[in-house]
Amino acid sequence: MTITVTGSYASKEQTQMVFDDLIAKGIPREQVFVDKQANAVKVMTADNMEWDVERIIRTHSAQRFTIRRNSFYTLLG
Repeated sequence: MTITVTGSYASKEQTQMVFDDLIAKGIPREQVFVDKQANAVKVMTADNMEWDVERIIRTHSAQRFTIRRNSFYTLLG
């Protein structure tokens, strides 16, 4: 199963720090998406990385935080 974890922040600086921490933790860049207009970071990863991703996103005081679980079949459409 894959998960999508999204965090929204008050500033672009917070968003950049979250991105940097996720990459430093070993999350591949292809799985991290940054919305600069909304100051949001979205991570699509396997559920075994959920705790690490959630911890990083919450550490930077996300204003809004969501987790969405997707089965393999949902991703196929």
